[in-house]
Amino acid sequence: MKKVIERIKKSWNAQADANNQWDSLSIDEMLEYALHEMRSCGSCWNPIETAPRDGTFVDLWIVGRPDEVDFYAPLAKQMSKSRKHHGRACACQWVSKHGHEPAWYGAGGLGHPMLSEVTHWMPIPNAPAK
Repeated sequence: MKKVIERIKKSWNAQADANNQWDSLSIDEMLEYALHEMRSCGSCWNPIETAPRDGTFVDLWIVGRPDEVDFYAPLAKQMSKSRKHHGRACACQWVSKHGHEPAWYGAGGLGHPMLSEVTHWMPIPNAPAK
């Protein structure tokens, strides 16, 4: 997300400087531009090191043995030139359970931590407005 915000700032500053419009920009115009840039950011995957570790649910990109990955990411695919699978695990959270090391847990994971390598995360999309 930080990269997206930085890209928005850079792009917005370049546009405003080129048009010499700094005095005439409204907050609504700025927000509309920011939303447009965020929607066009592609997948918006972030490095796992930046993921929230406070119990917030997020989607994760996981890599590992087929039996481990496919359980959490039903649409996982085999990586080229590898026996490993990779895919999107939805609605996961970082949890500290008594007597266990903190770990990522997936929704429907039967209470077991993920054994797969977690490489990226993204916020869970908002529900449709209506």
